[in-house]
Amino acid sequence: MMKILHILCTDRLSGAERVHLDILSKLKDENEVVYASPDGPVREAVESAGVRFIPCDTDSVRVIKSLYKSEKPDVVHAADPRMSFKCALARVPFISHLHCNCPWMKGINPNSVALAFAARRARAVVAVSESIPDEFIFRKTMKGKLTVLPNAVDAERVRRLAAEECGGEYDLVFTGRLEEIKRPTLFLEIFEKLKEQKPDATAVMIGDGAMRRDVEKYINDRRIGGVTLTGYDPNPYRYMARSKVMVVTSSSEGFGLVAVEAMALGVPVIAFPAGGVTRIADEGGFIAGTAKEAVSVAYMLLSDSAEYDAVSRRALGASEKYTDTDGYIEKIKEIYAACK
Repeated sequence: MMKILHILCTDRLSGAERVHLDILSKLKDENEVVYASPDGPVREAVESAGVRFIPCDTDSVRVIKSLYKSEKPDVVHAADPRMSFKCALARVPFISHLHCNCPWMKGINPNSVALAFAARRARAVVAVSESIPDEFIFRKTMKGKLTVLPNAVDAERVRRLAAEECGGEYDLVFTGRLEEIKRPTLFLEIFEKLKEQKPDATAVMIGDGAMRRDVEKYINDRRIGGVTLTGYDPNPYRYMARSKVMVVTSSSEGFGLVAVEAMALGVPVIAFPAGGVTRIADEGGFIAGTAKEAVSVAYMLLSDSAEYDAVSRRALGASEKYTDTDGYIEKIKEIYAACK
């Protein structure tokens, strides 16, 4: 038995947070597991999963030192570059888990230098796709400790949660933080252009973030009807399952978890080239280089039921290579055992 501590910097459940909570949930029967992050909506999800939650300021090096001293974990699993850097500064042994190939990773800047420092200090580095180390200017700092491990989706759980009602049906769905890197206004631009061809089109945007007001202003200023903003929702799958097409507008994605989740529900995906999601969307949907291309593909799928059904089946089949959760957990266990 090991004591495993995951440290995250966010207070709500999104893609990376779900991955870490899933890991802890799978390991809790044979190990003591702890999820530490700022307090917020994530607490309910963590505690509902039967995982011990420690609310704390994980942005504080002093707090991380104190947490390590009091909990005495065998494994510290840091969820992103920021937490990896903080753990490195705190001088605690840790595993760095990189979920996103951020644009700054390509050049020399304070963020990339900080990640290089963290990678040197880390006992192991886990990247969710090859695109992350490939685009990191200081990749050599990961030499000998890098494992590329694509995320695994618990398709059974996704489908179970998708059975819950959401009160509507939609043509397009956006799922993610309302942040610049996710380009939510590009999604709205695509939807607006789609409505020129399909006036009765509807869309749902699941998530919250710093761009919430920008999104609302864009909708109001351009008088775009048919858009539902749900805000943060711990169960986005019920909306995905009742949407016809997932559009991933991110400018950068380490893996593309929401794309796989949508595909596991038979929902075709349209994505822009962005790291790990590029391959996933190409397997279970389409890659669009421009908003115009995305609109064209969306309209085709919504207008041709036979083509839609064929792409839906392809999406479902393509998702299966990313749903081996048992194999994923075994690889995580191997990494932990090597770093203990």
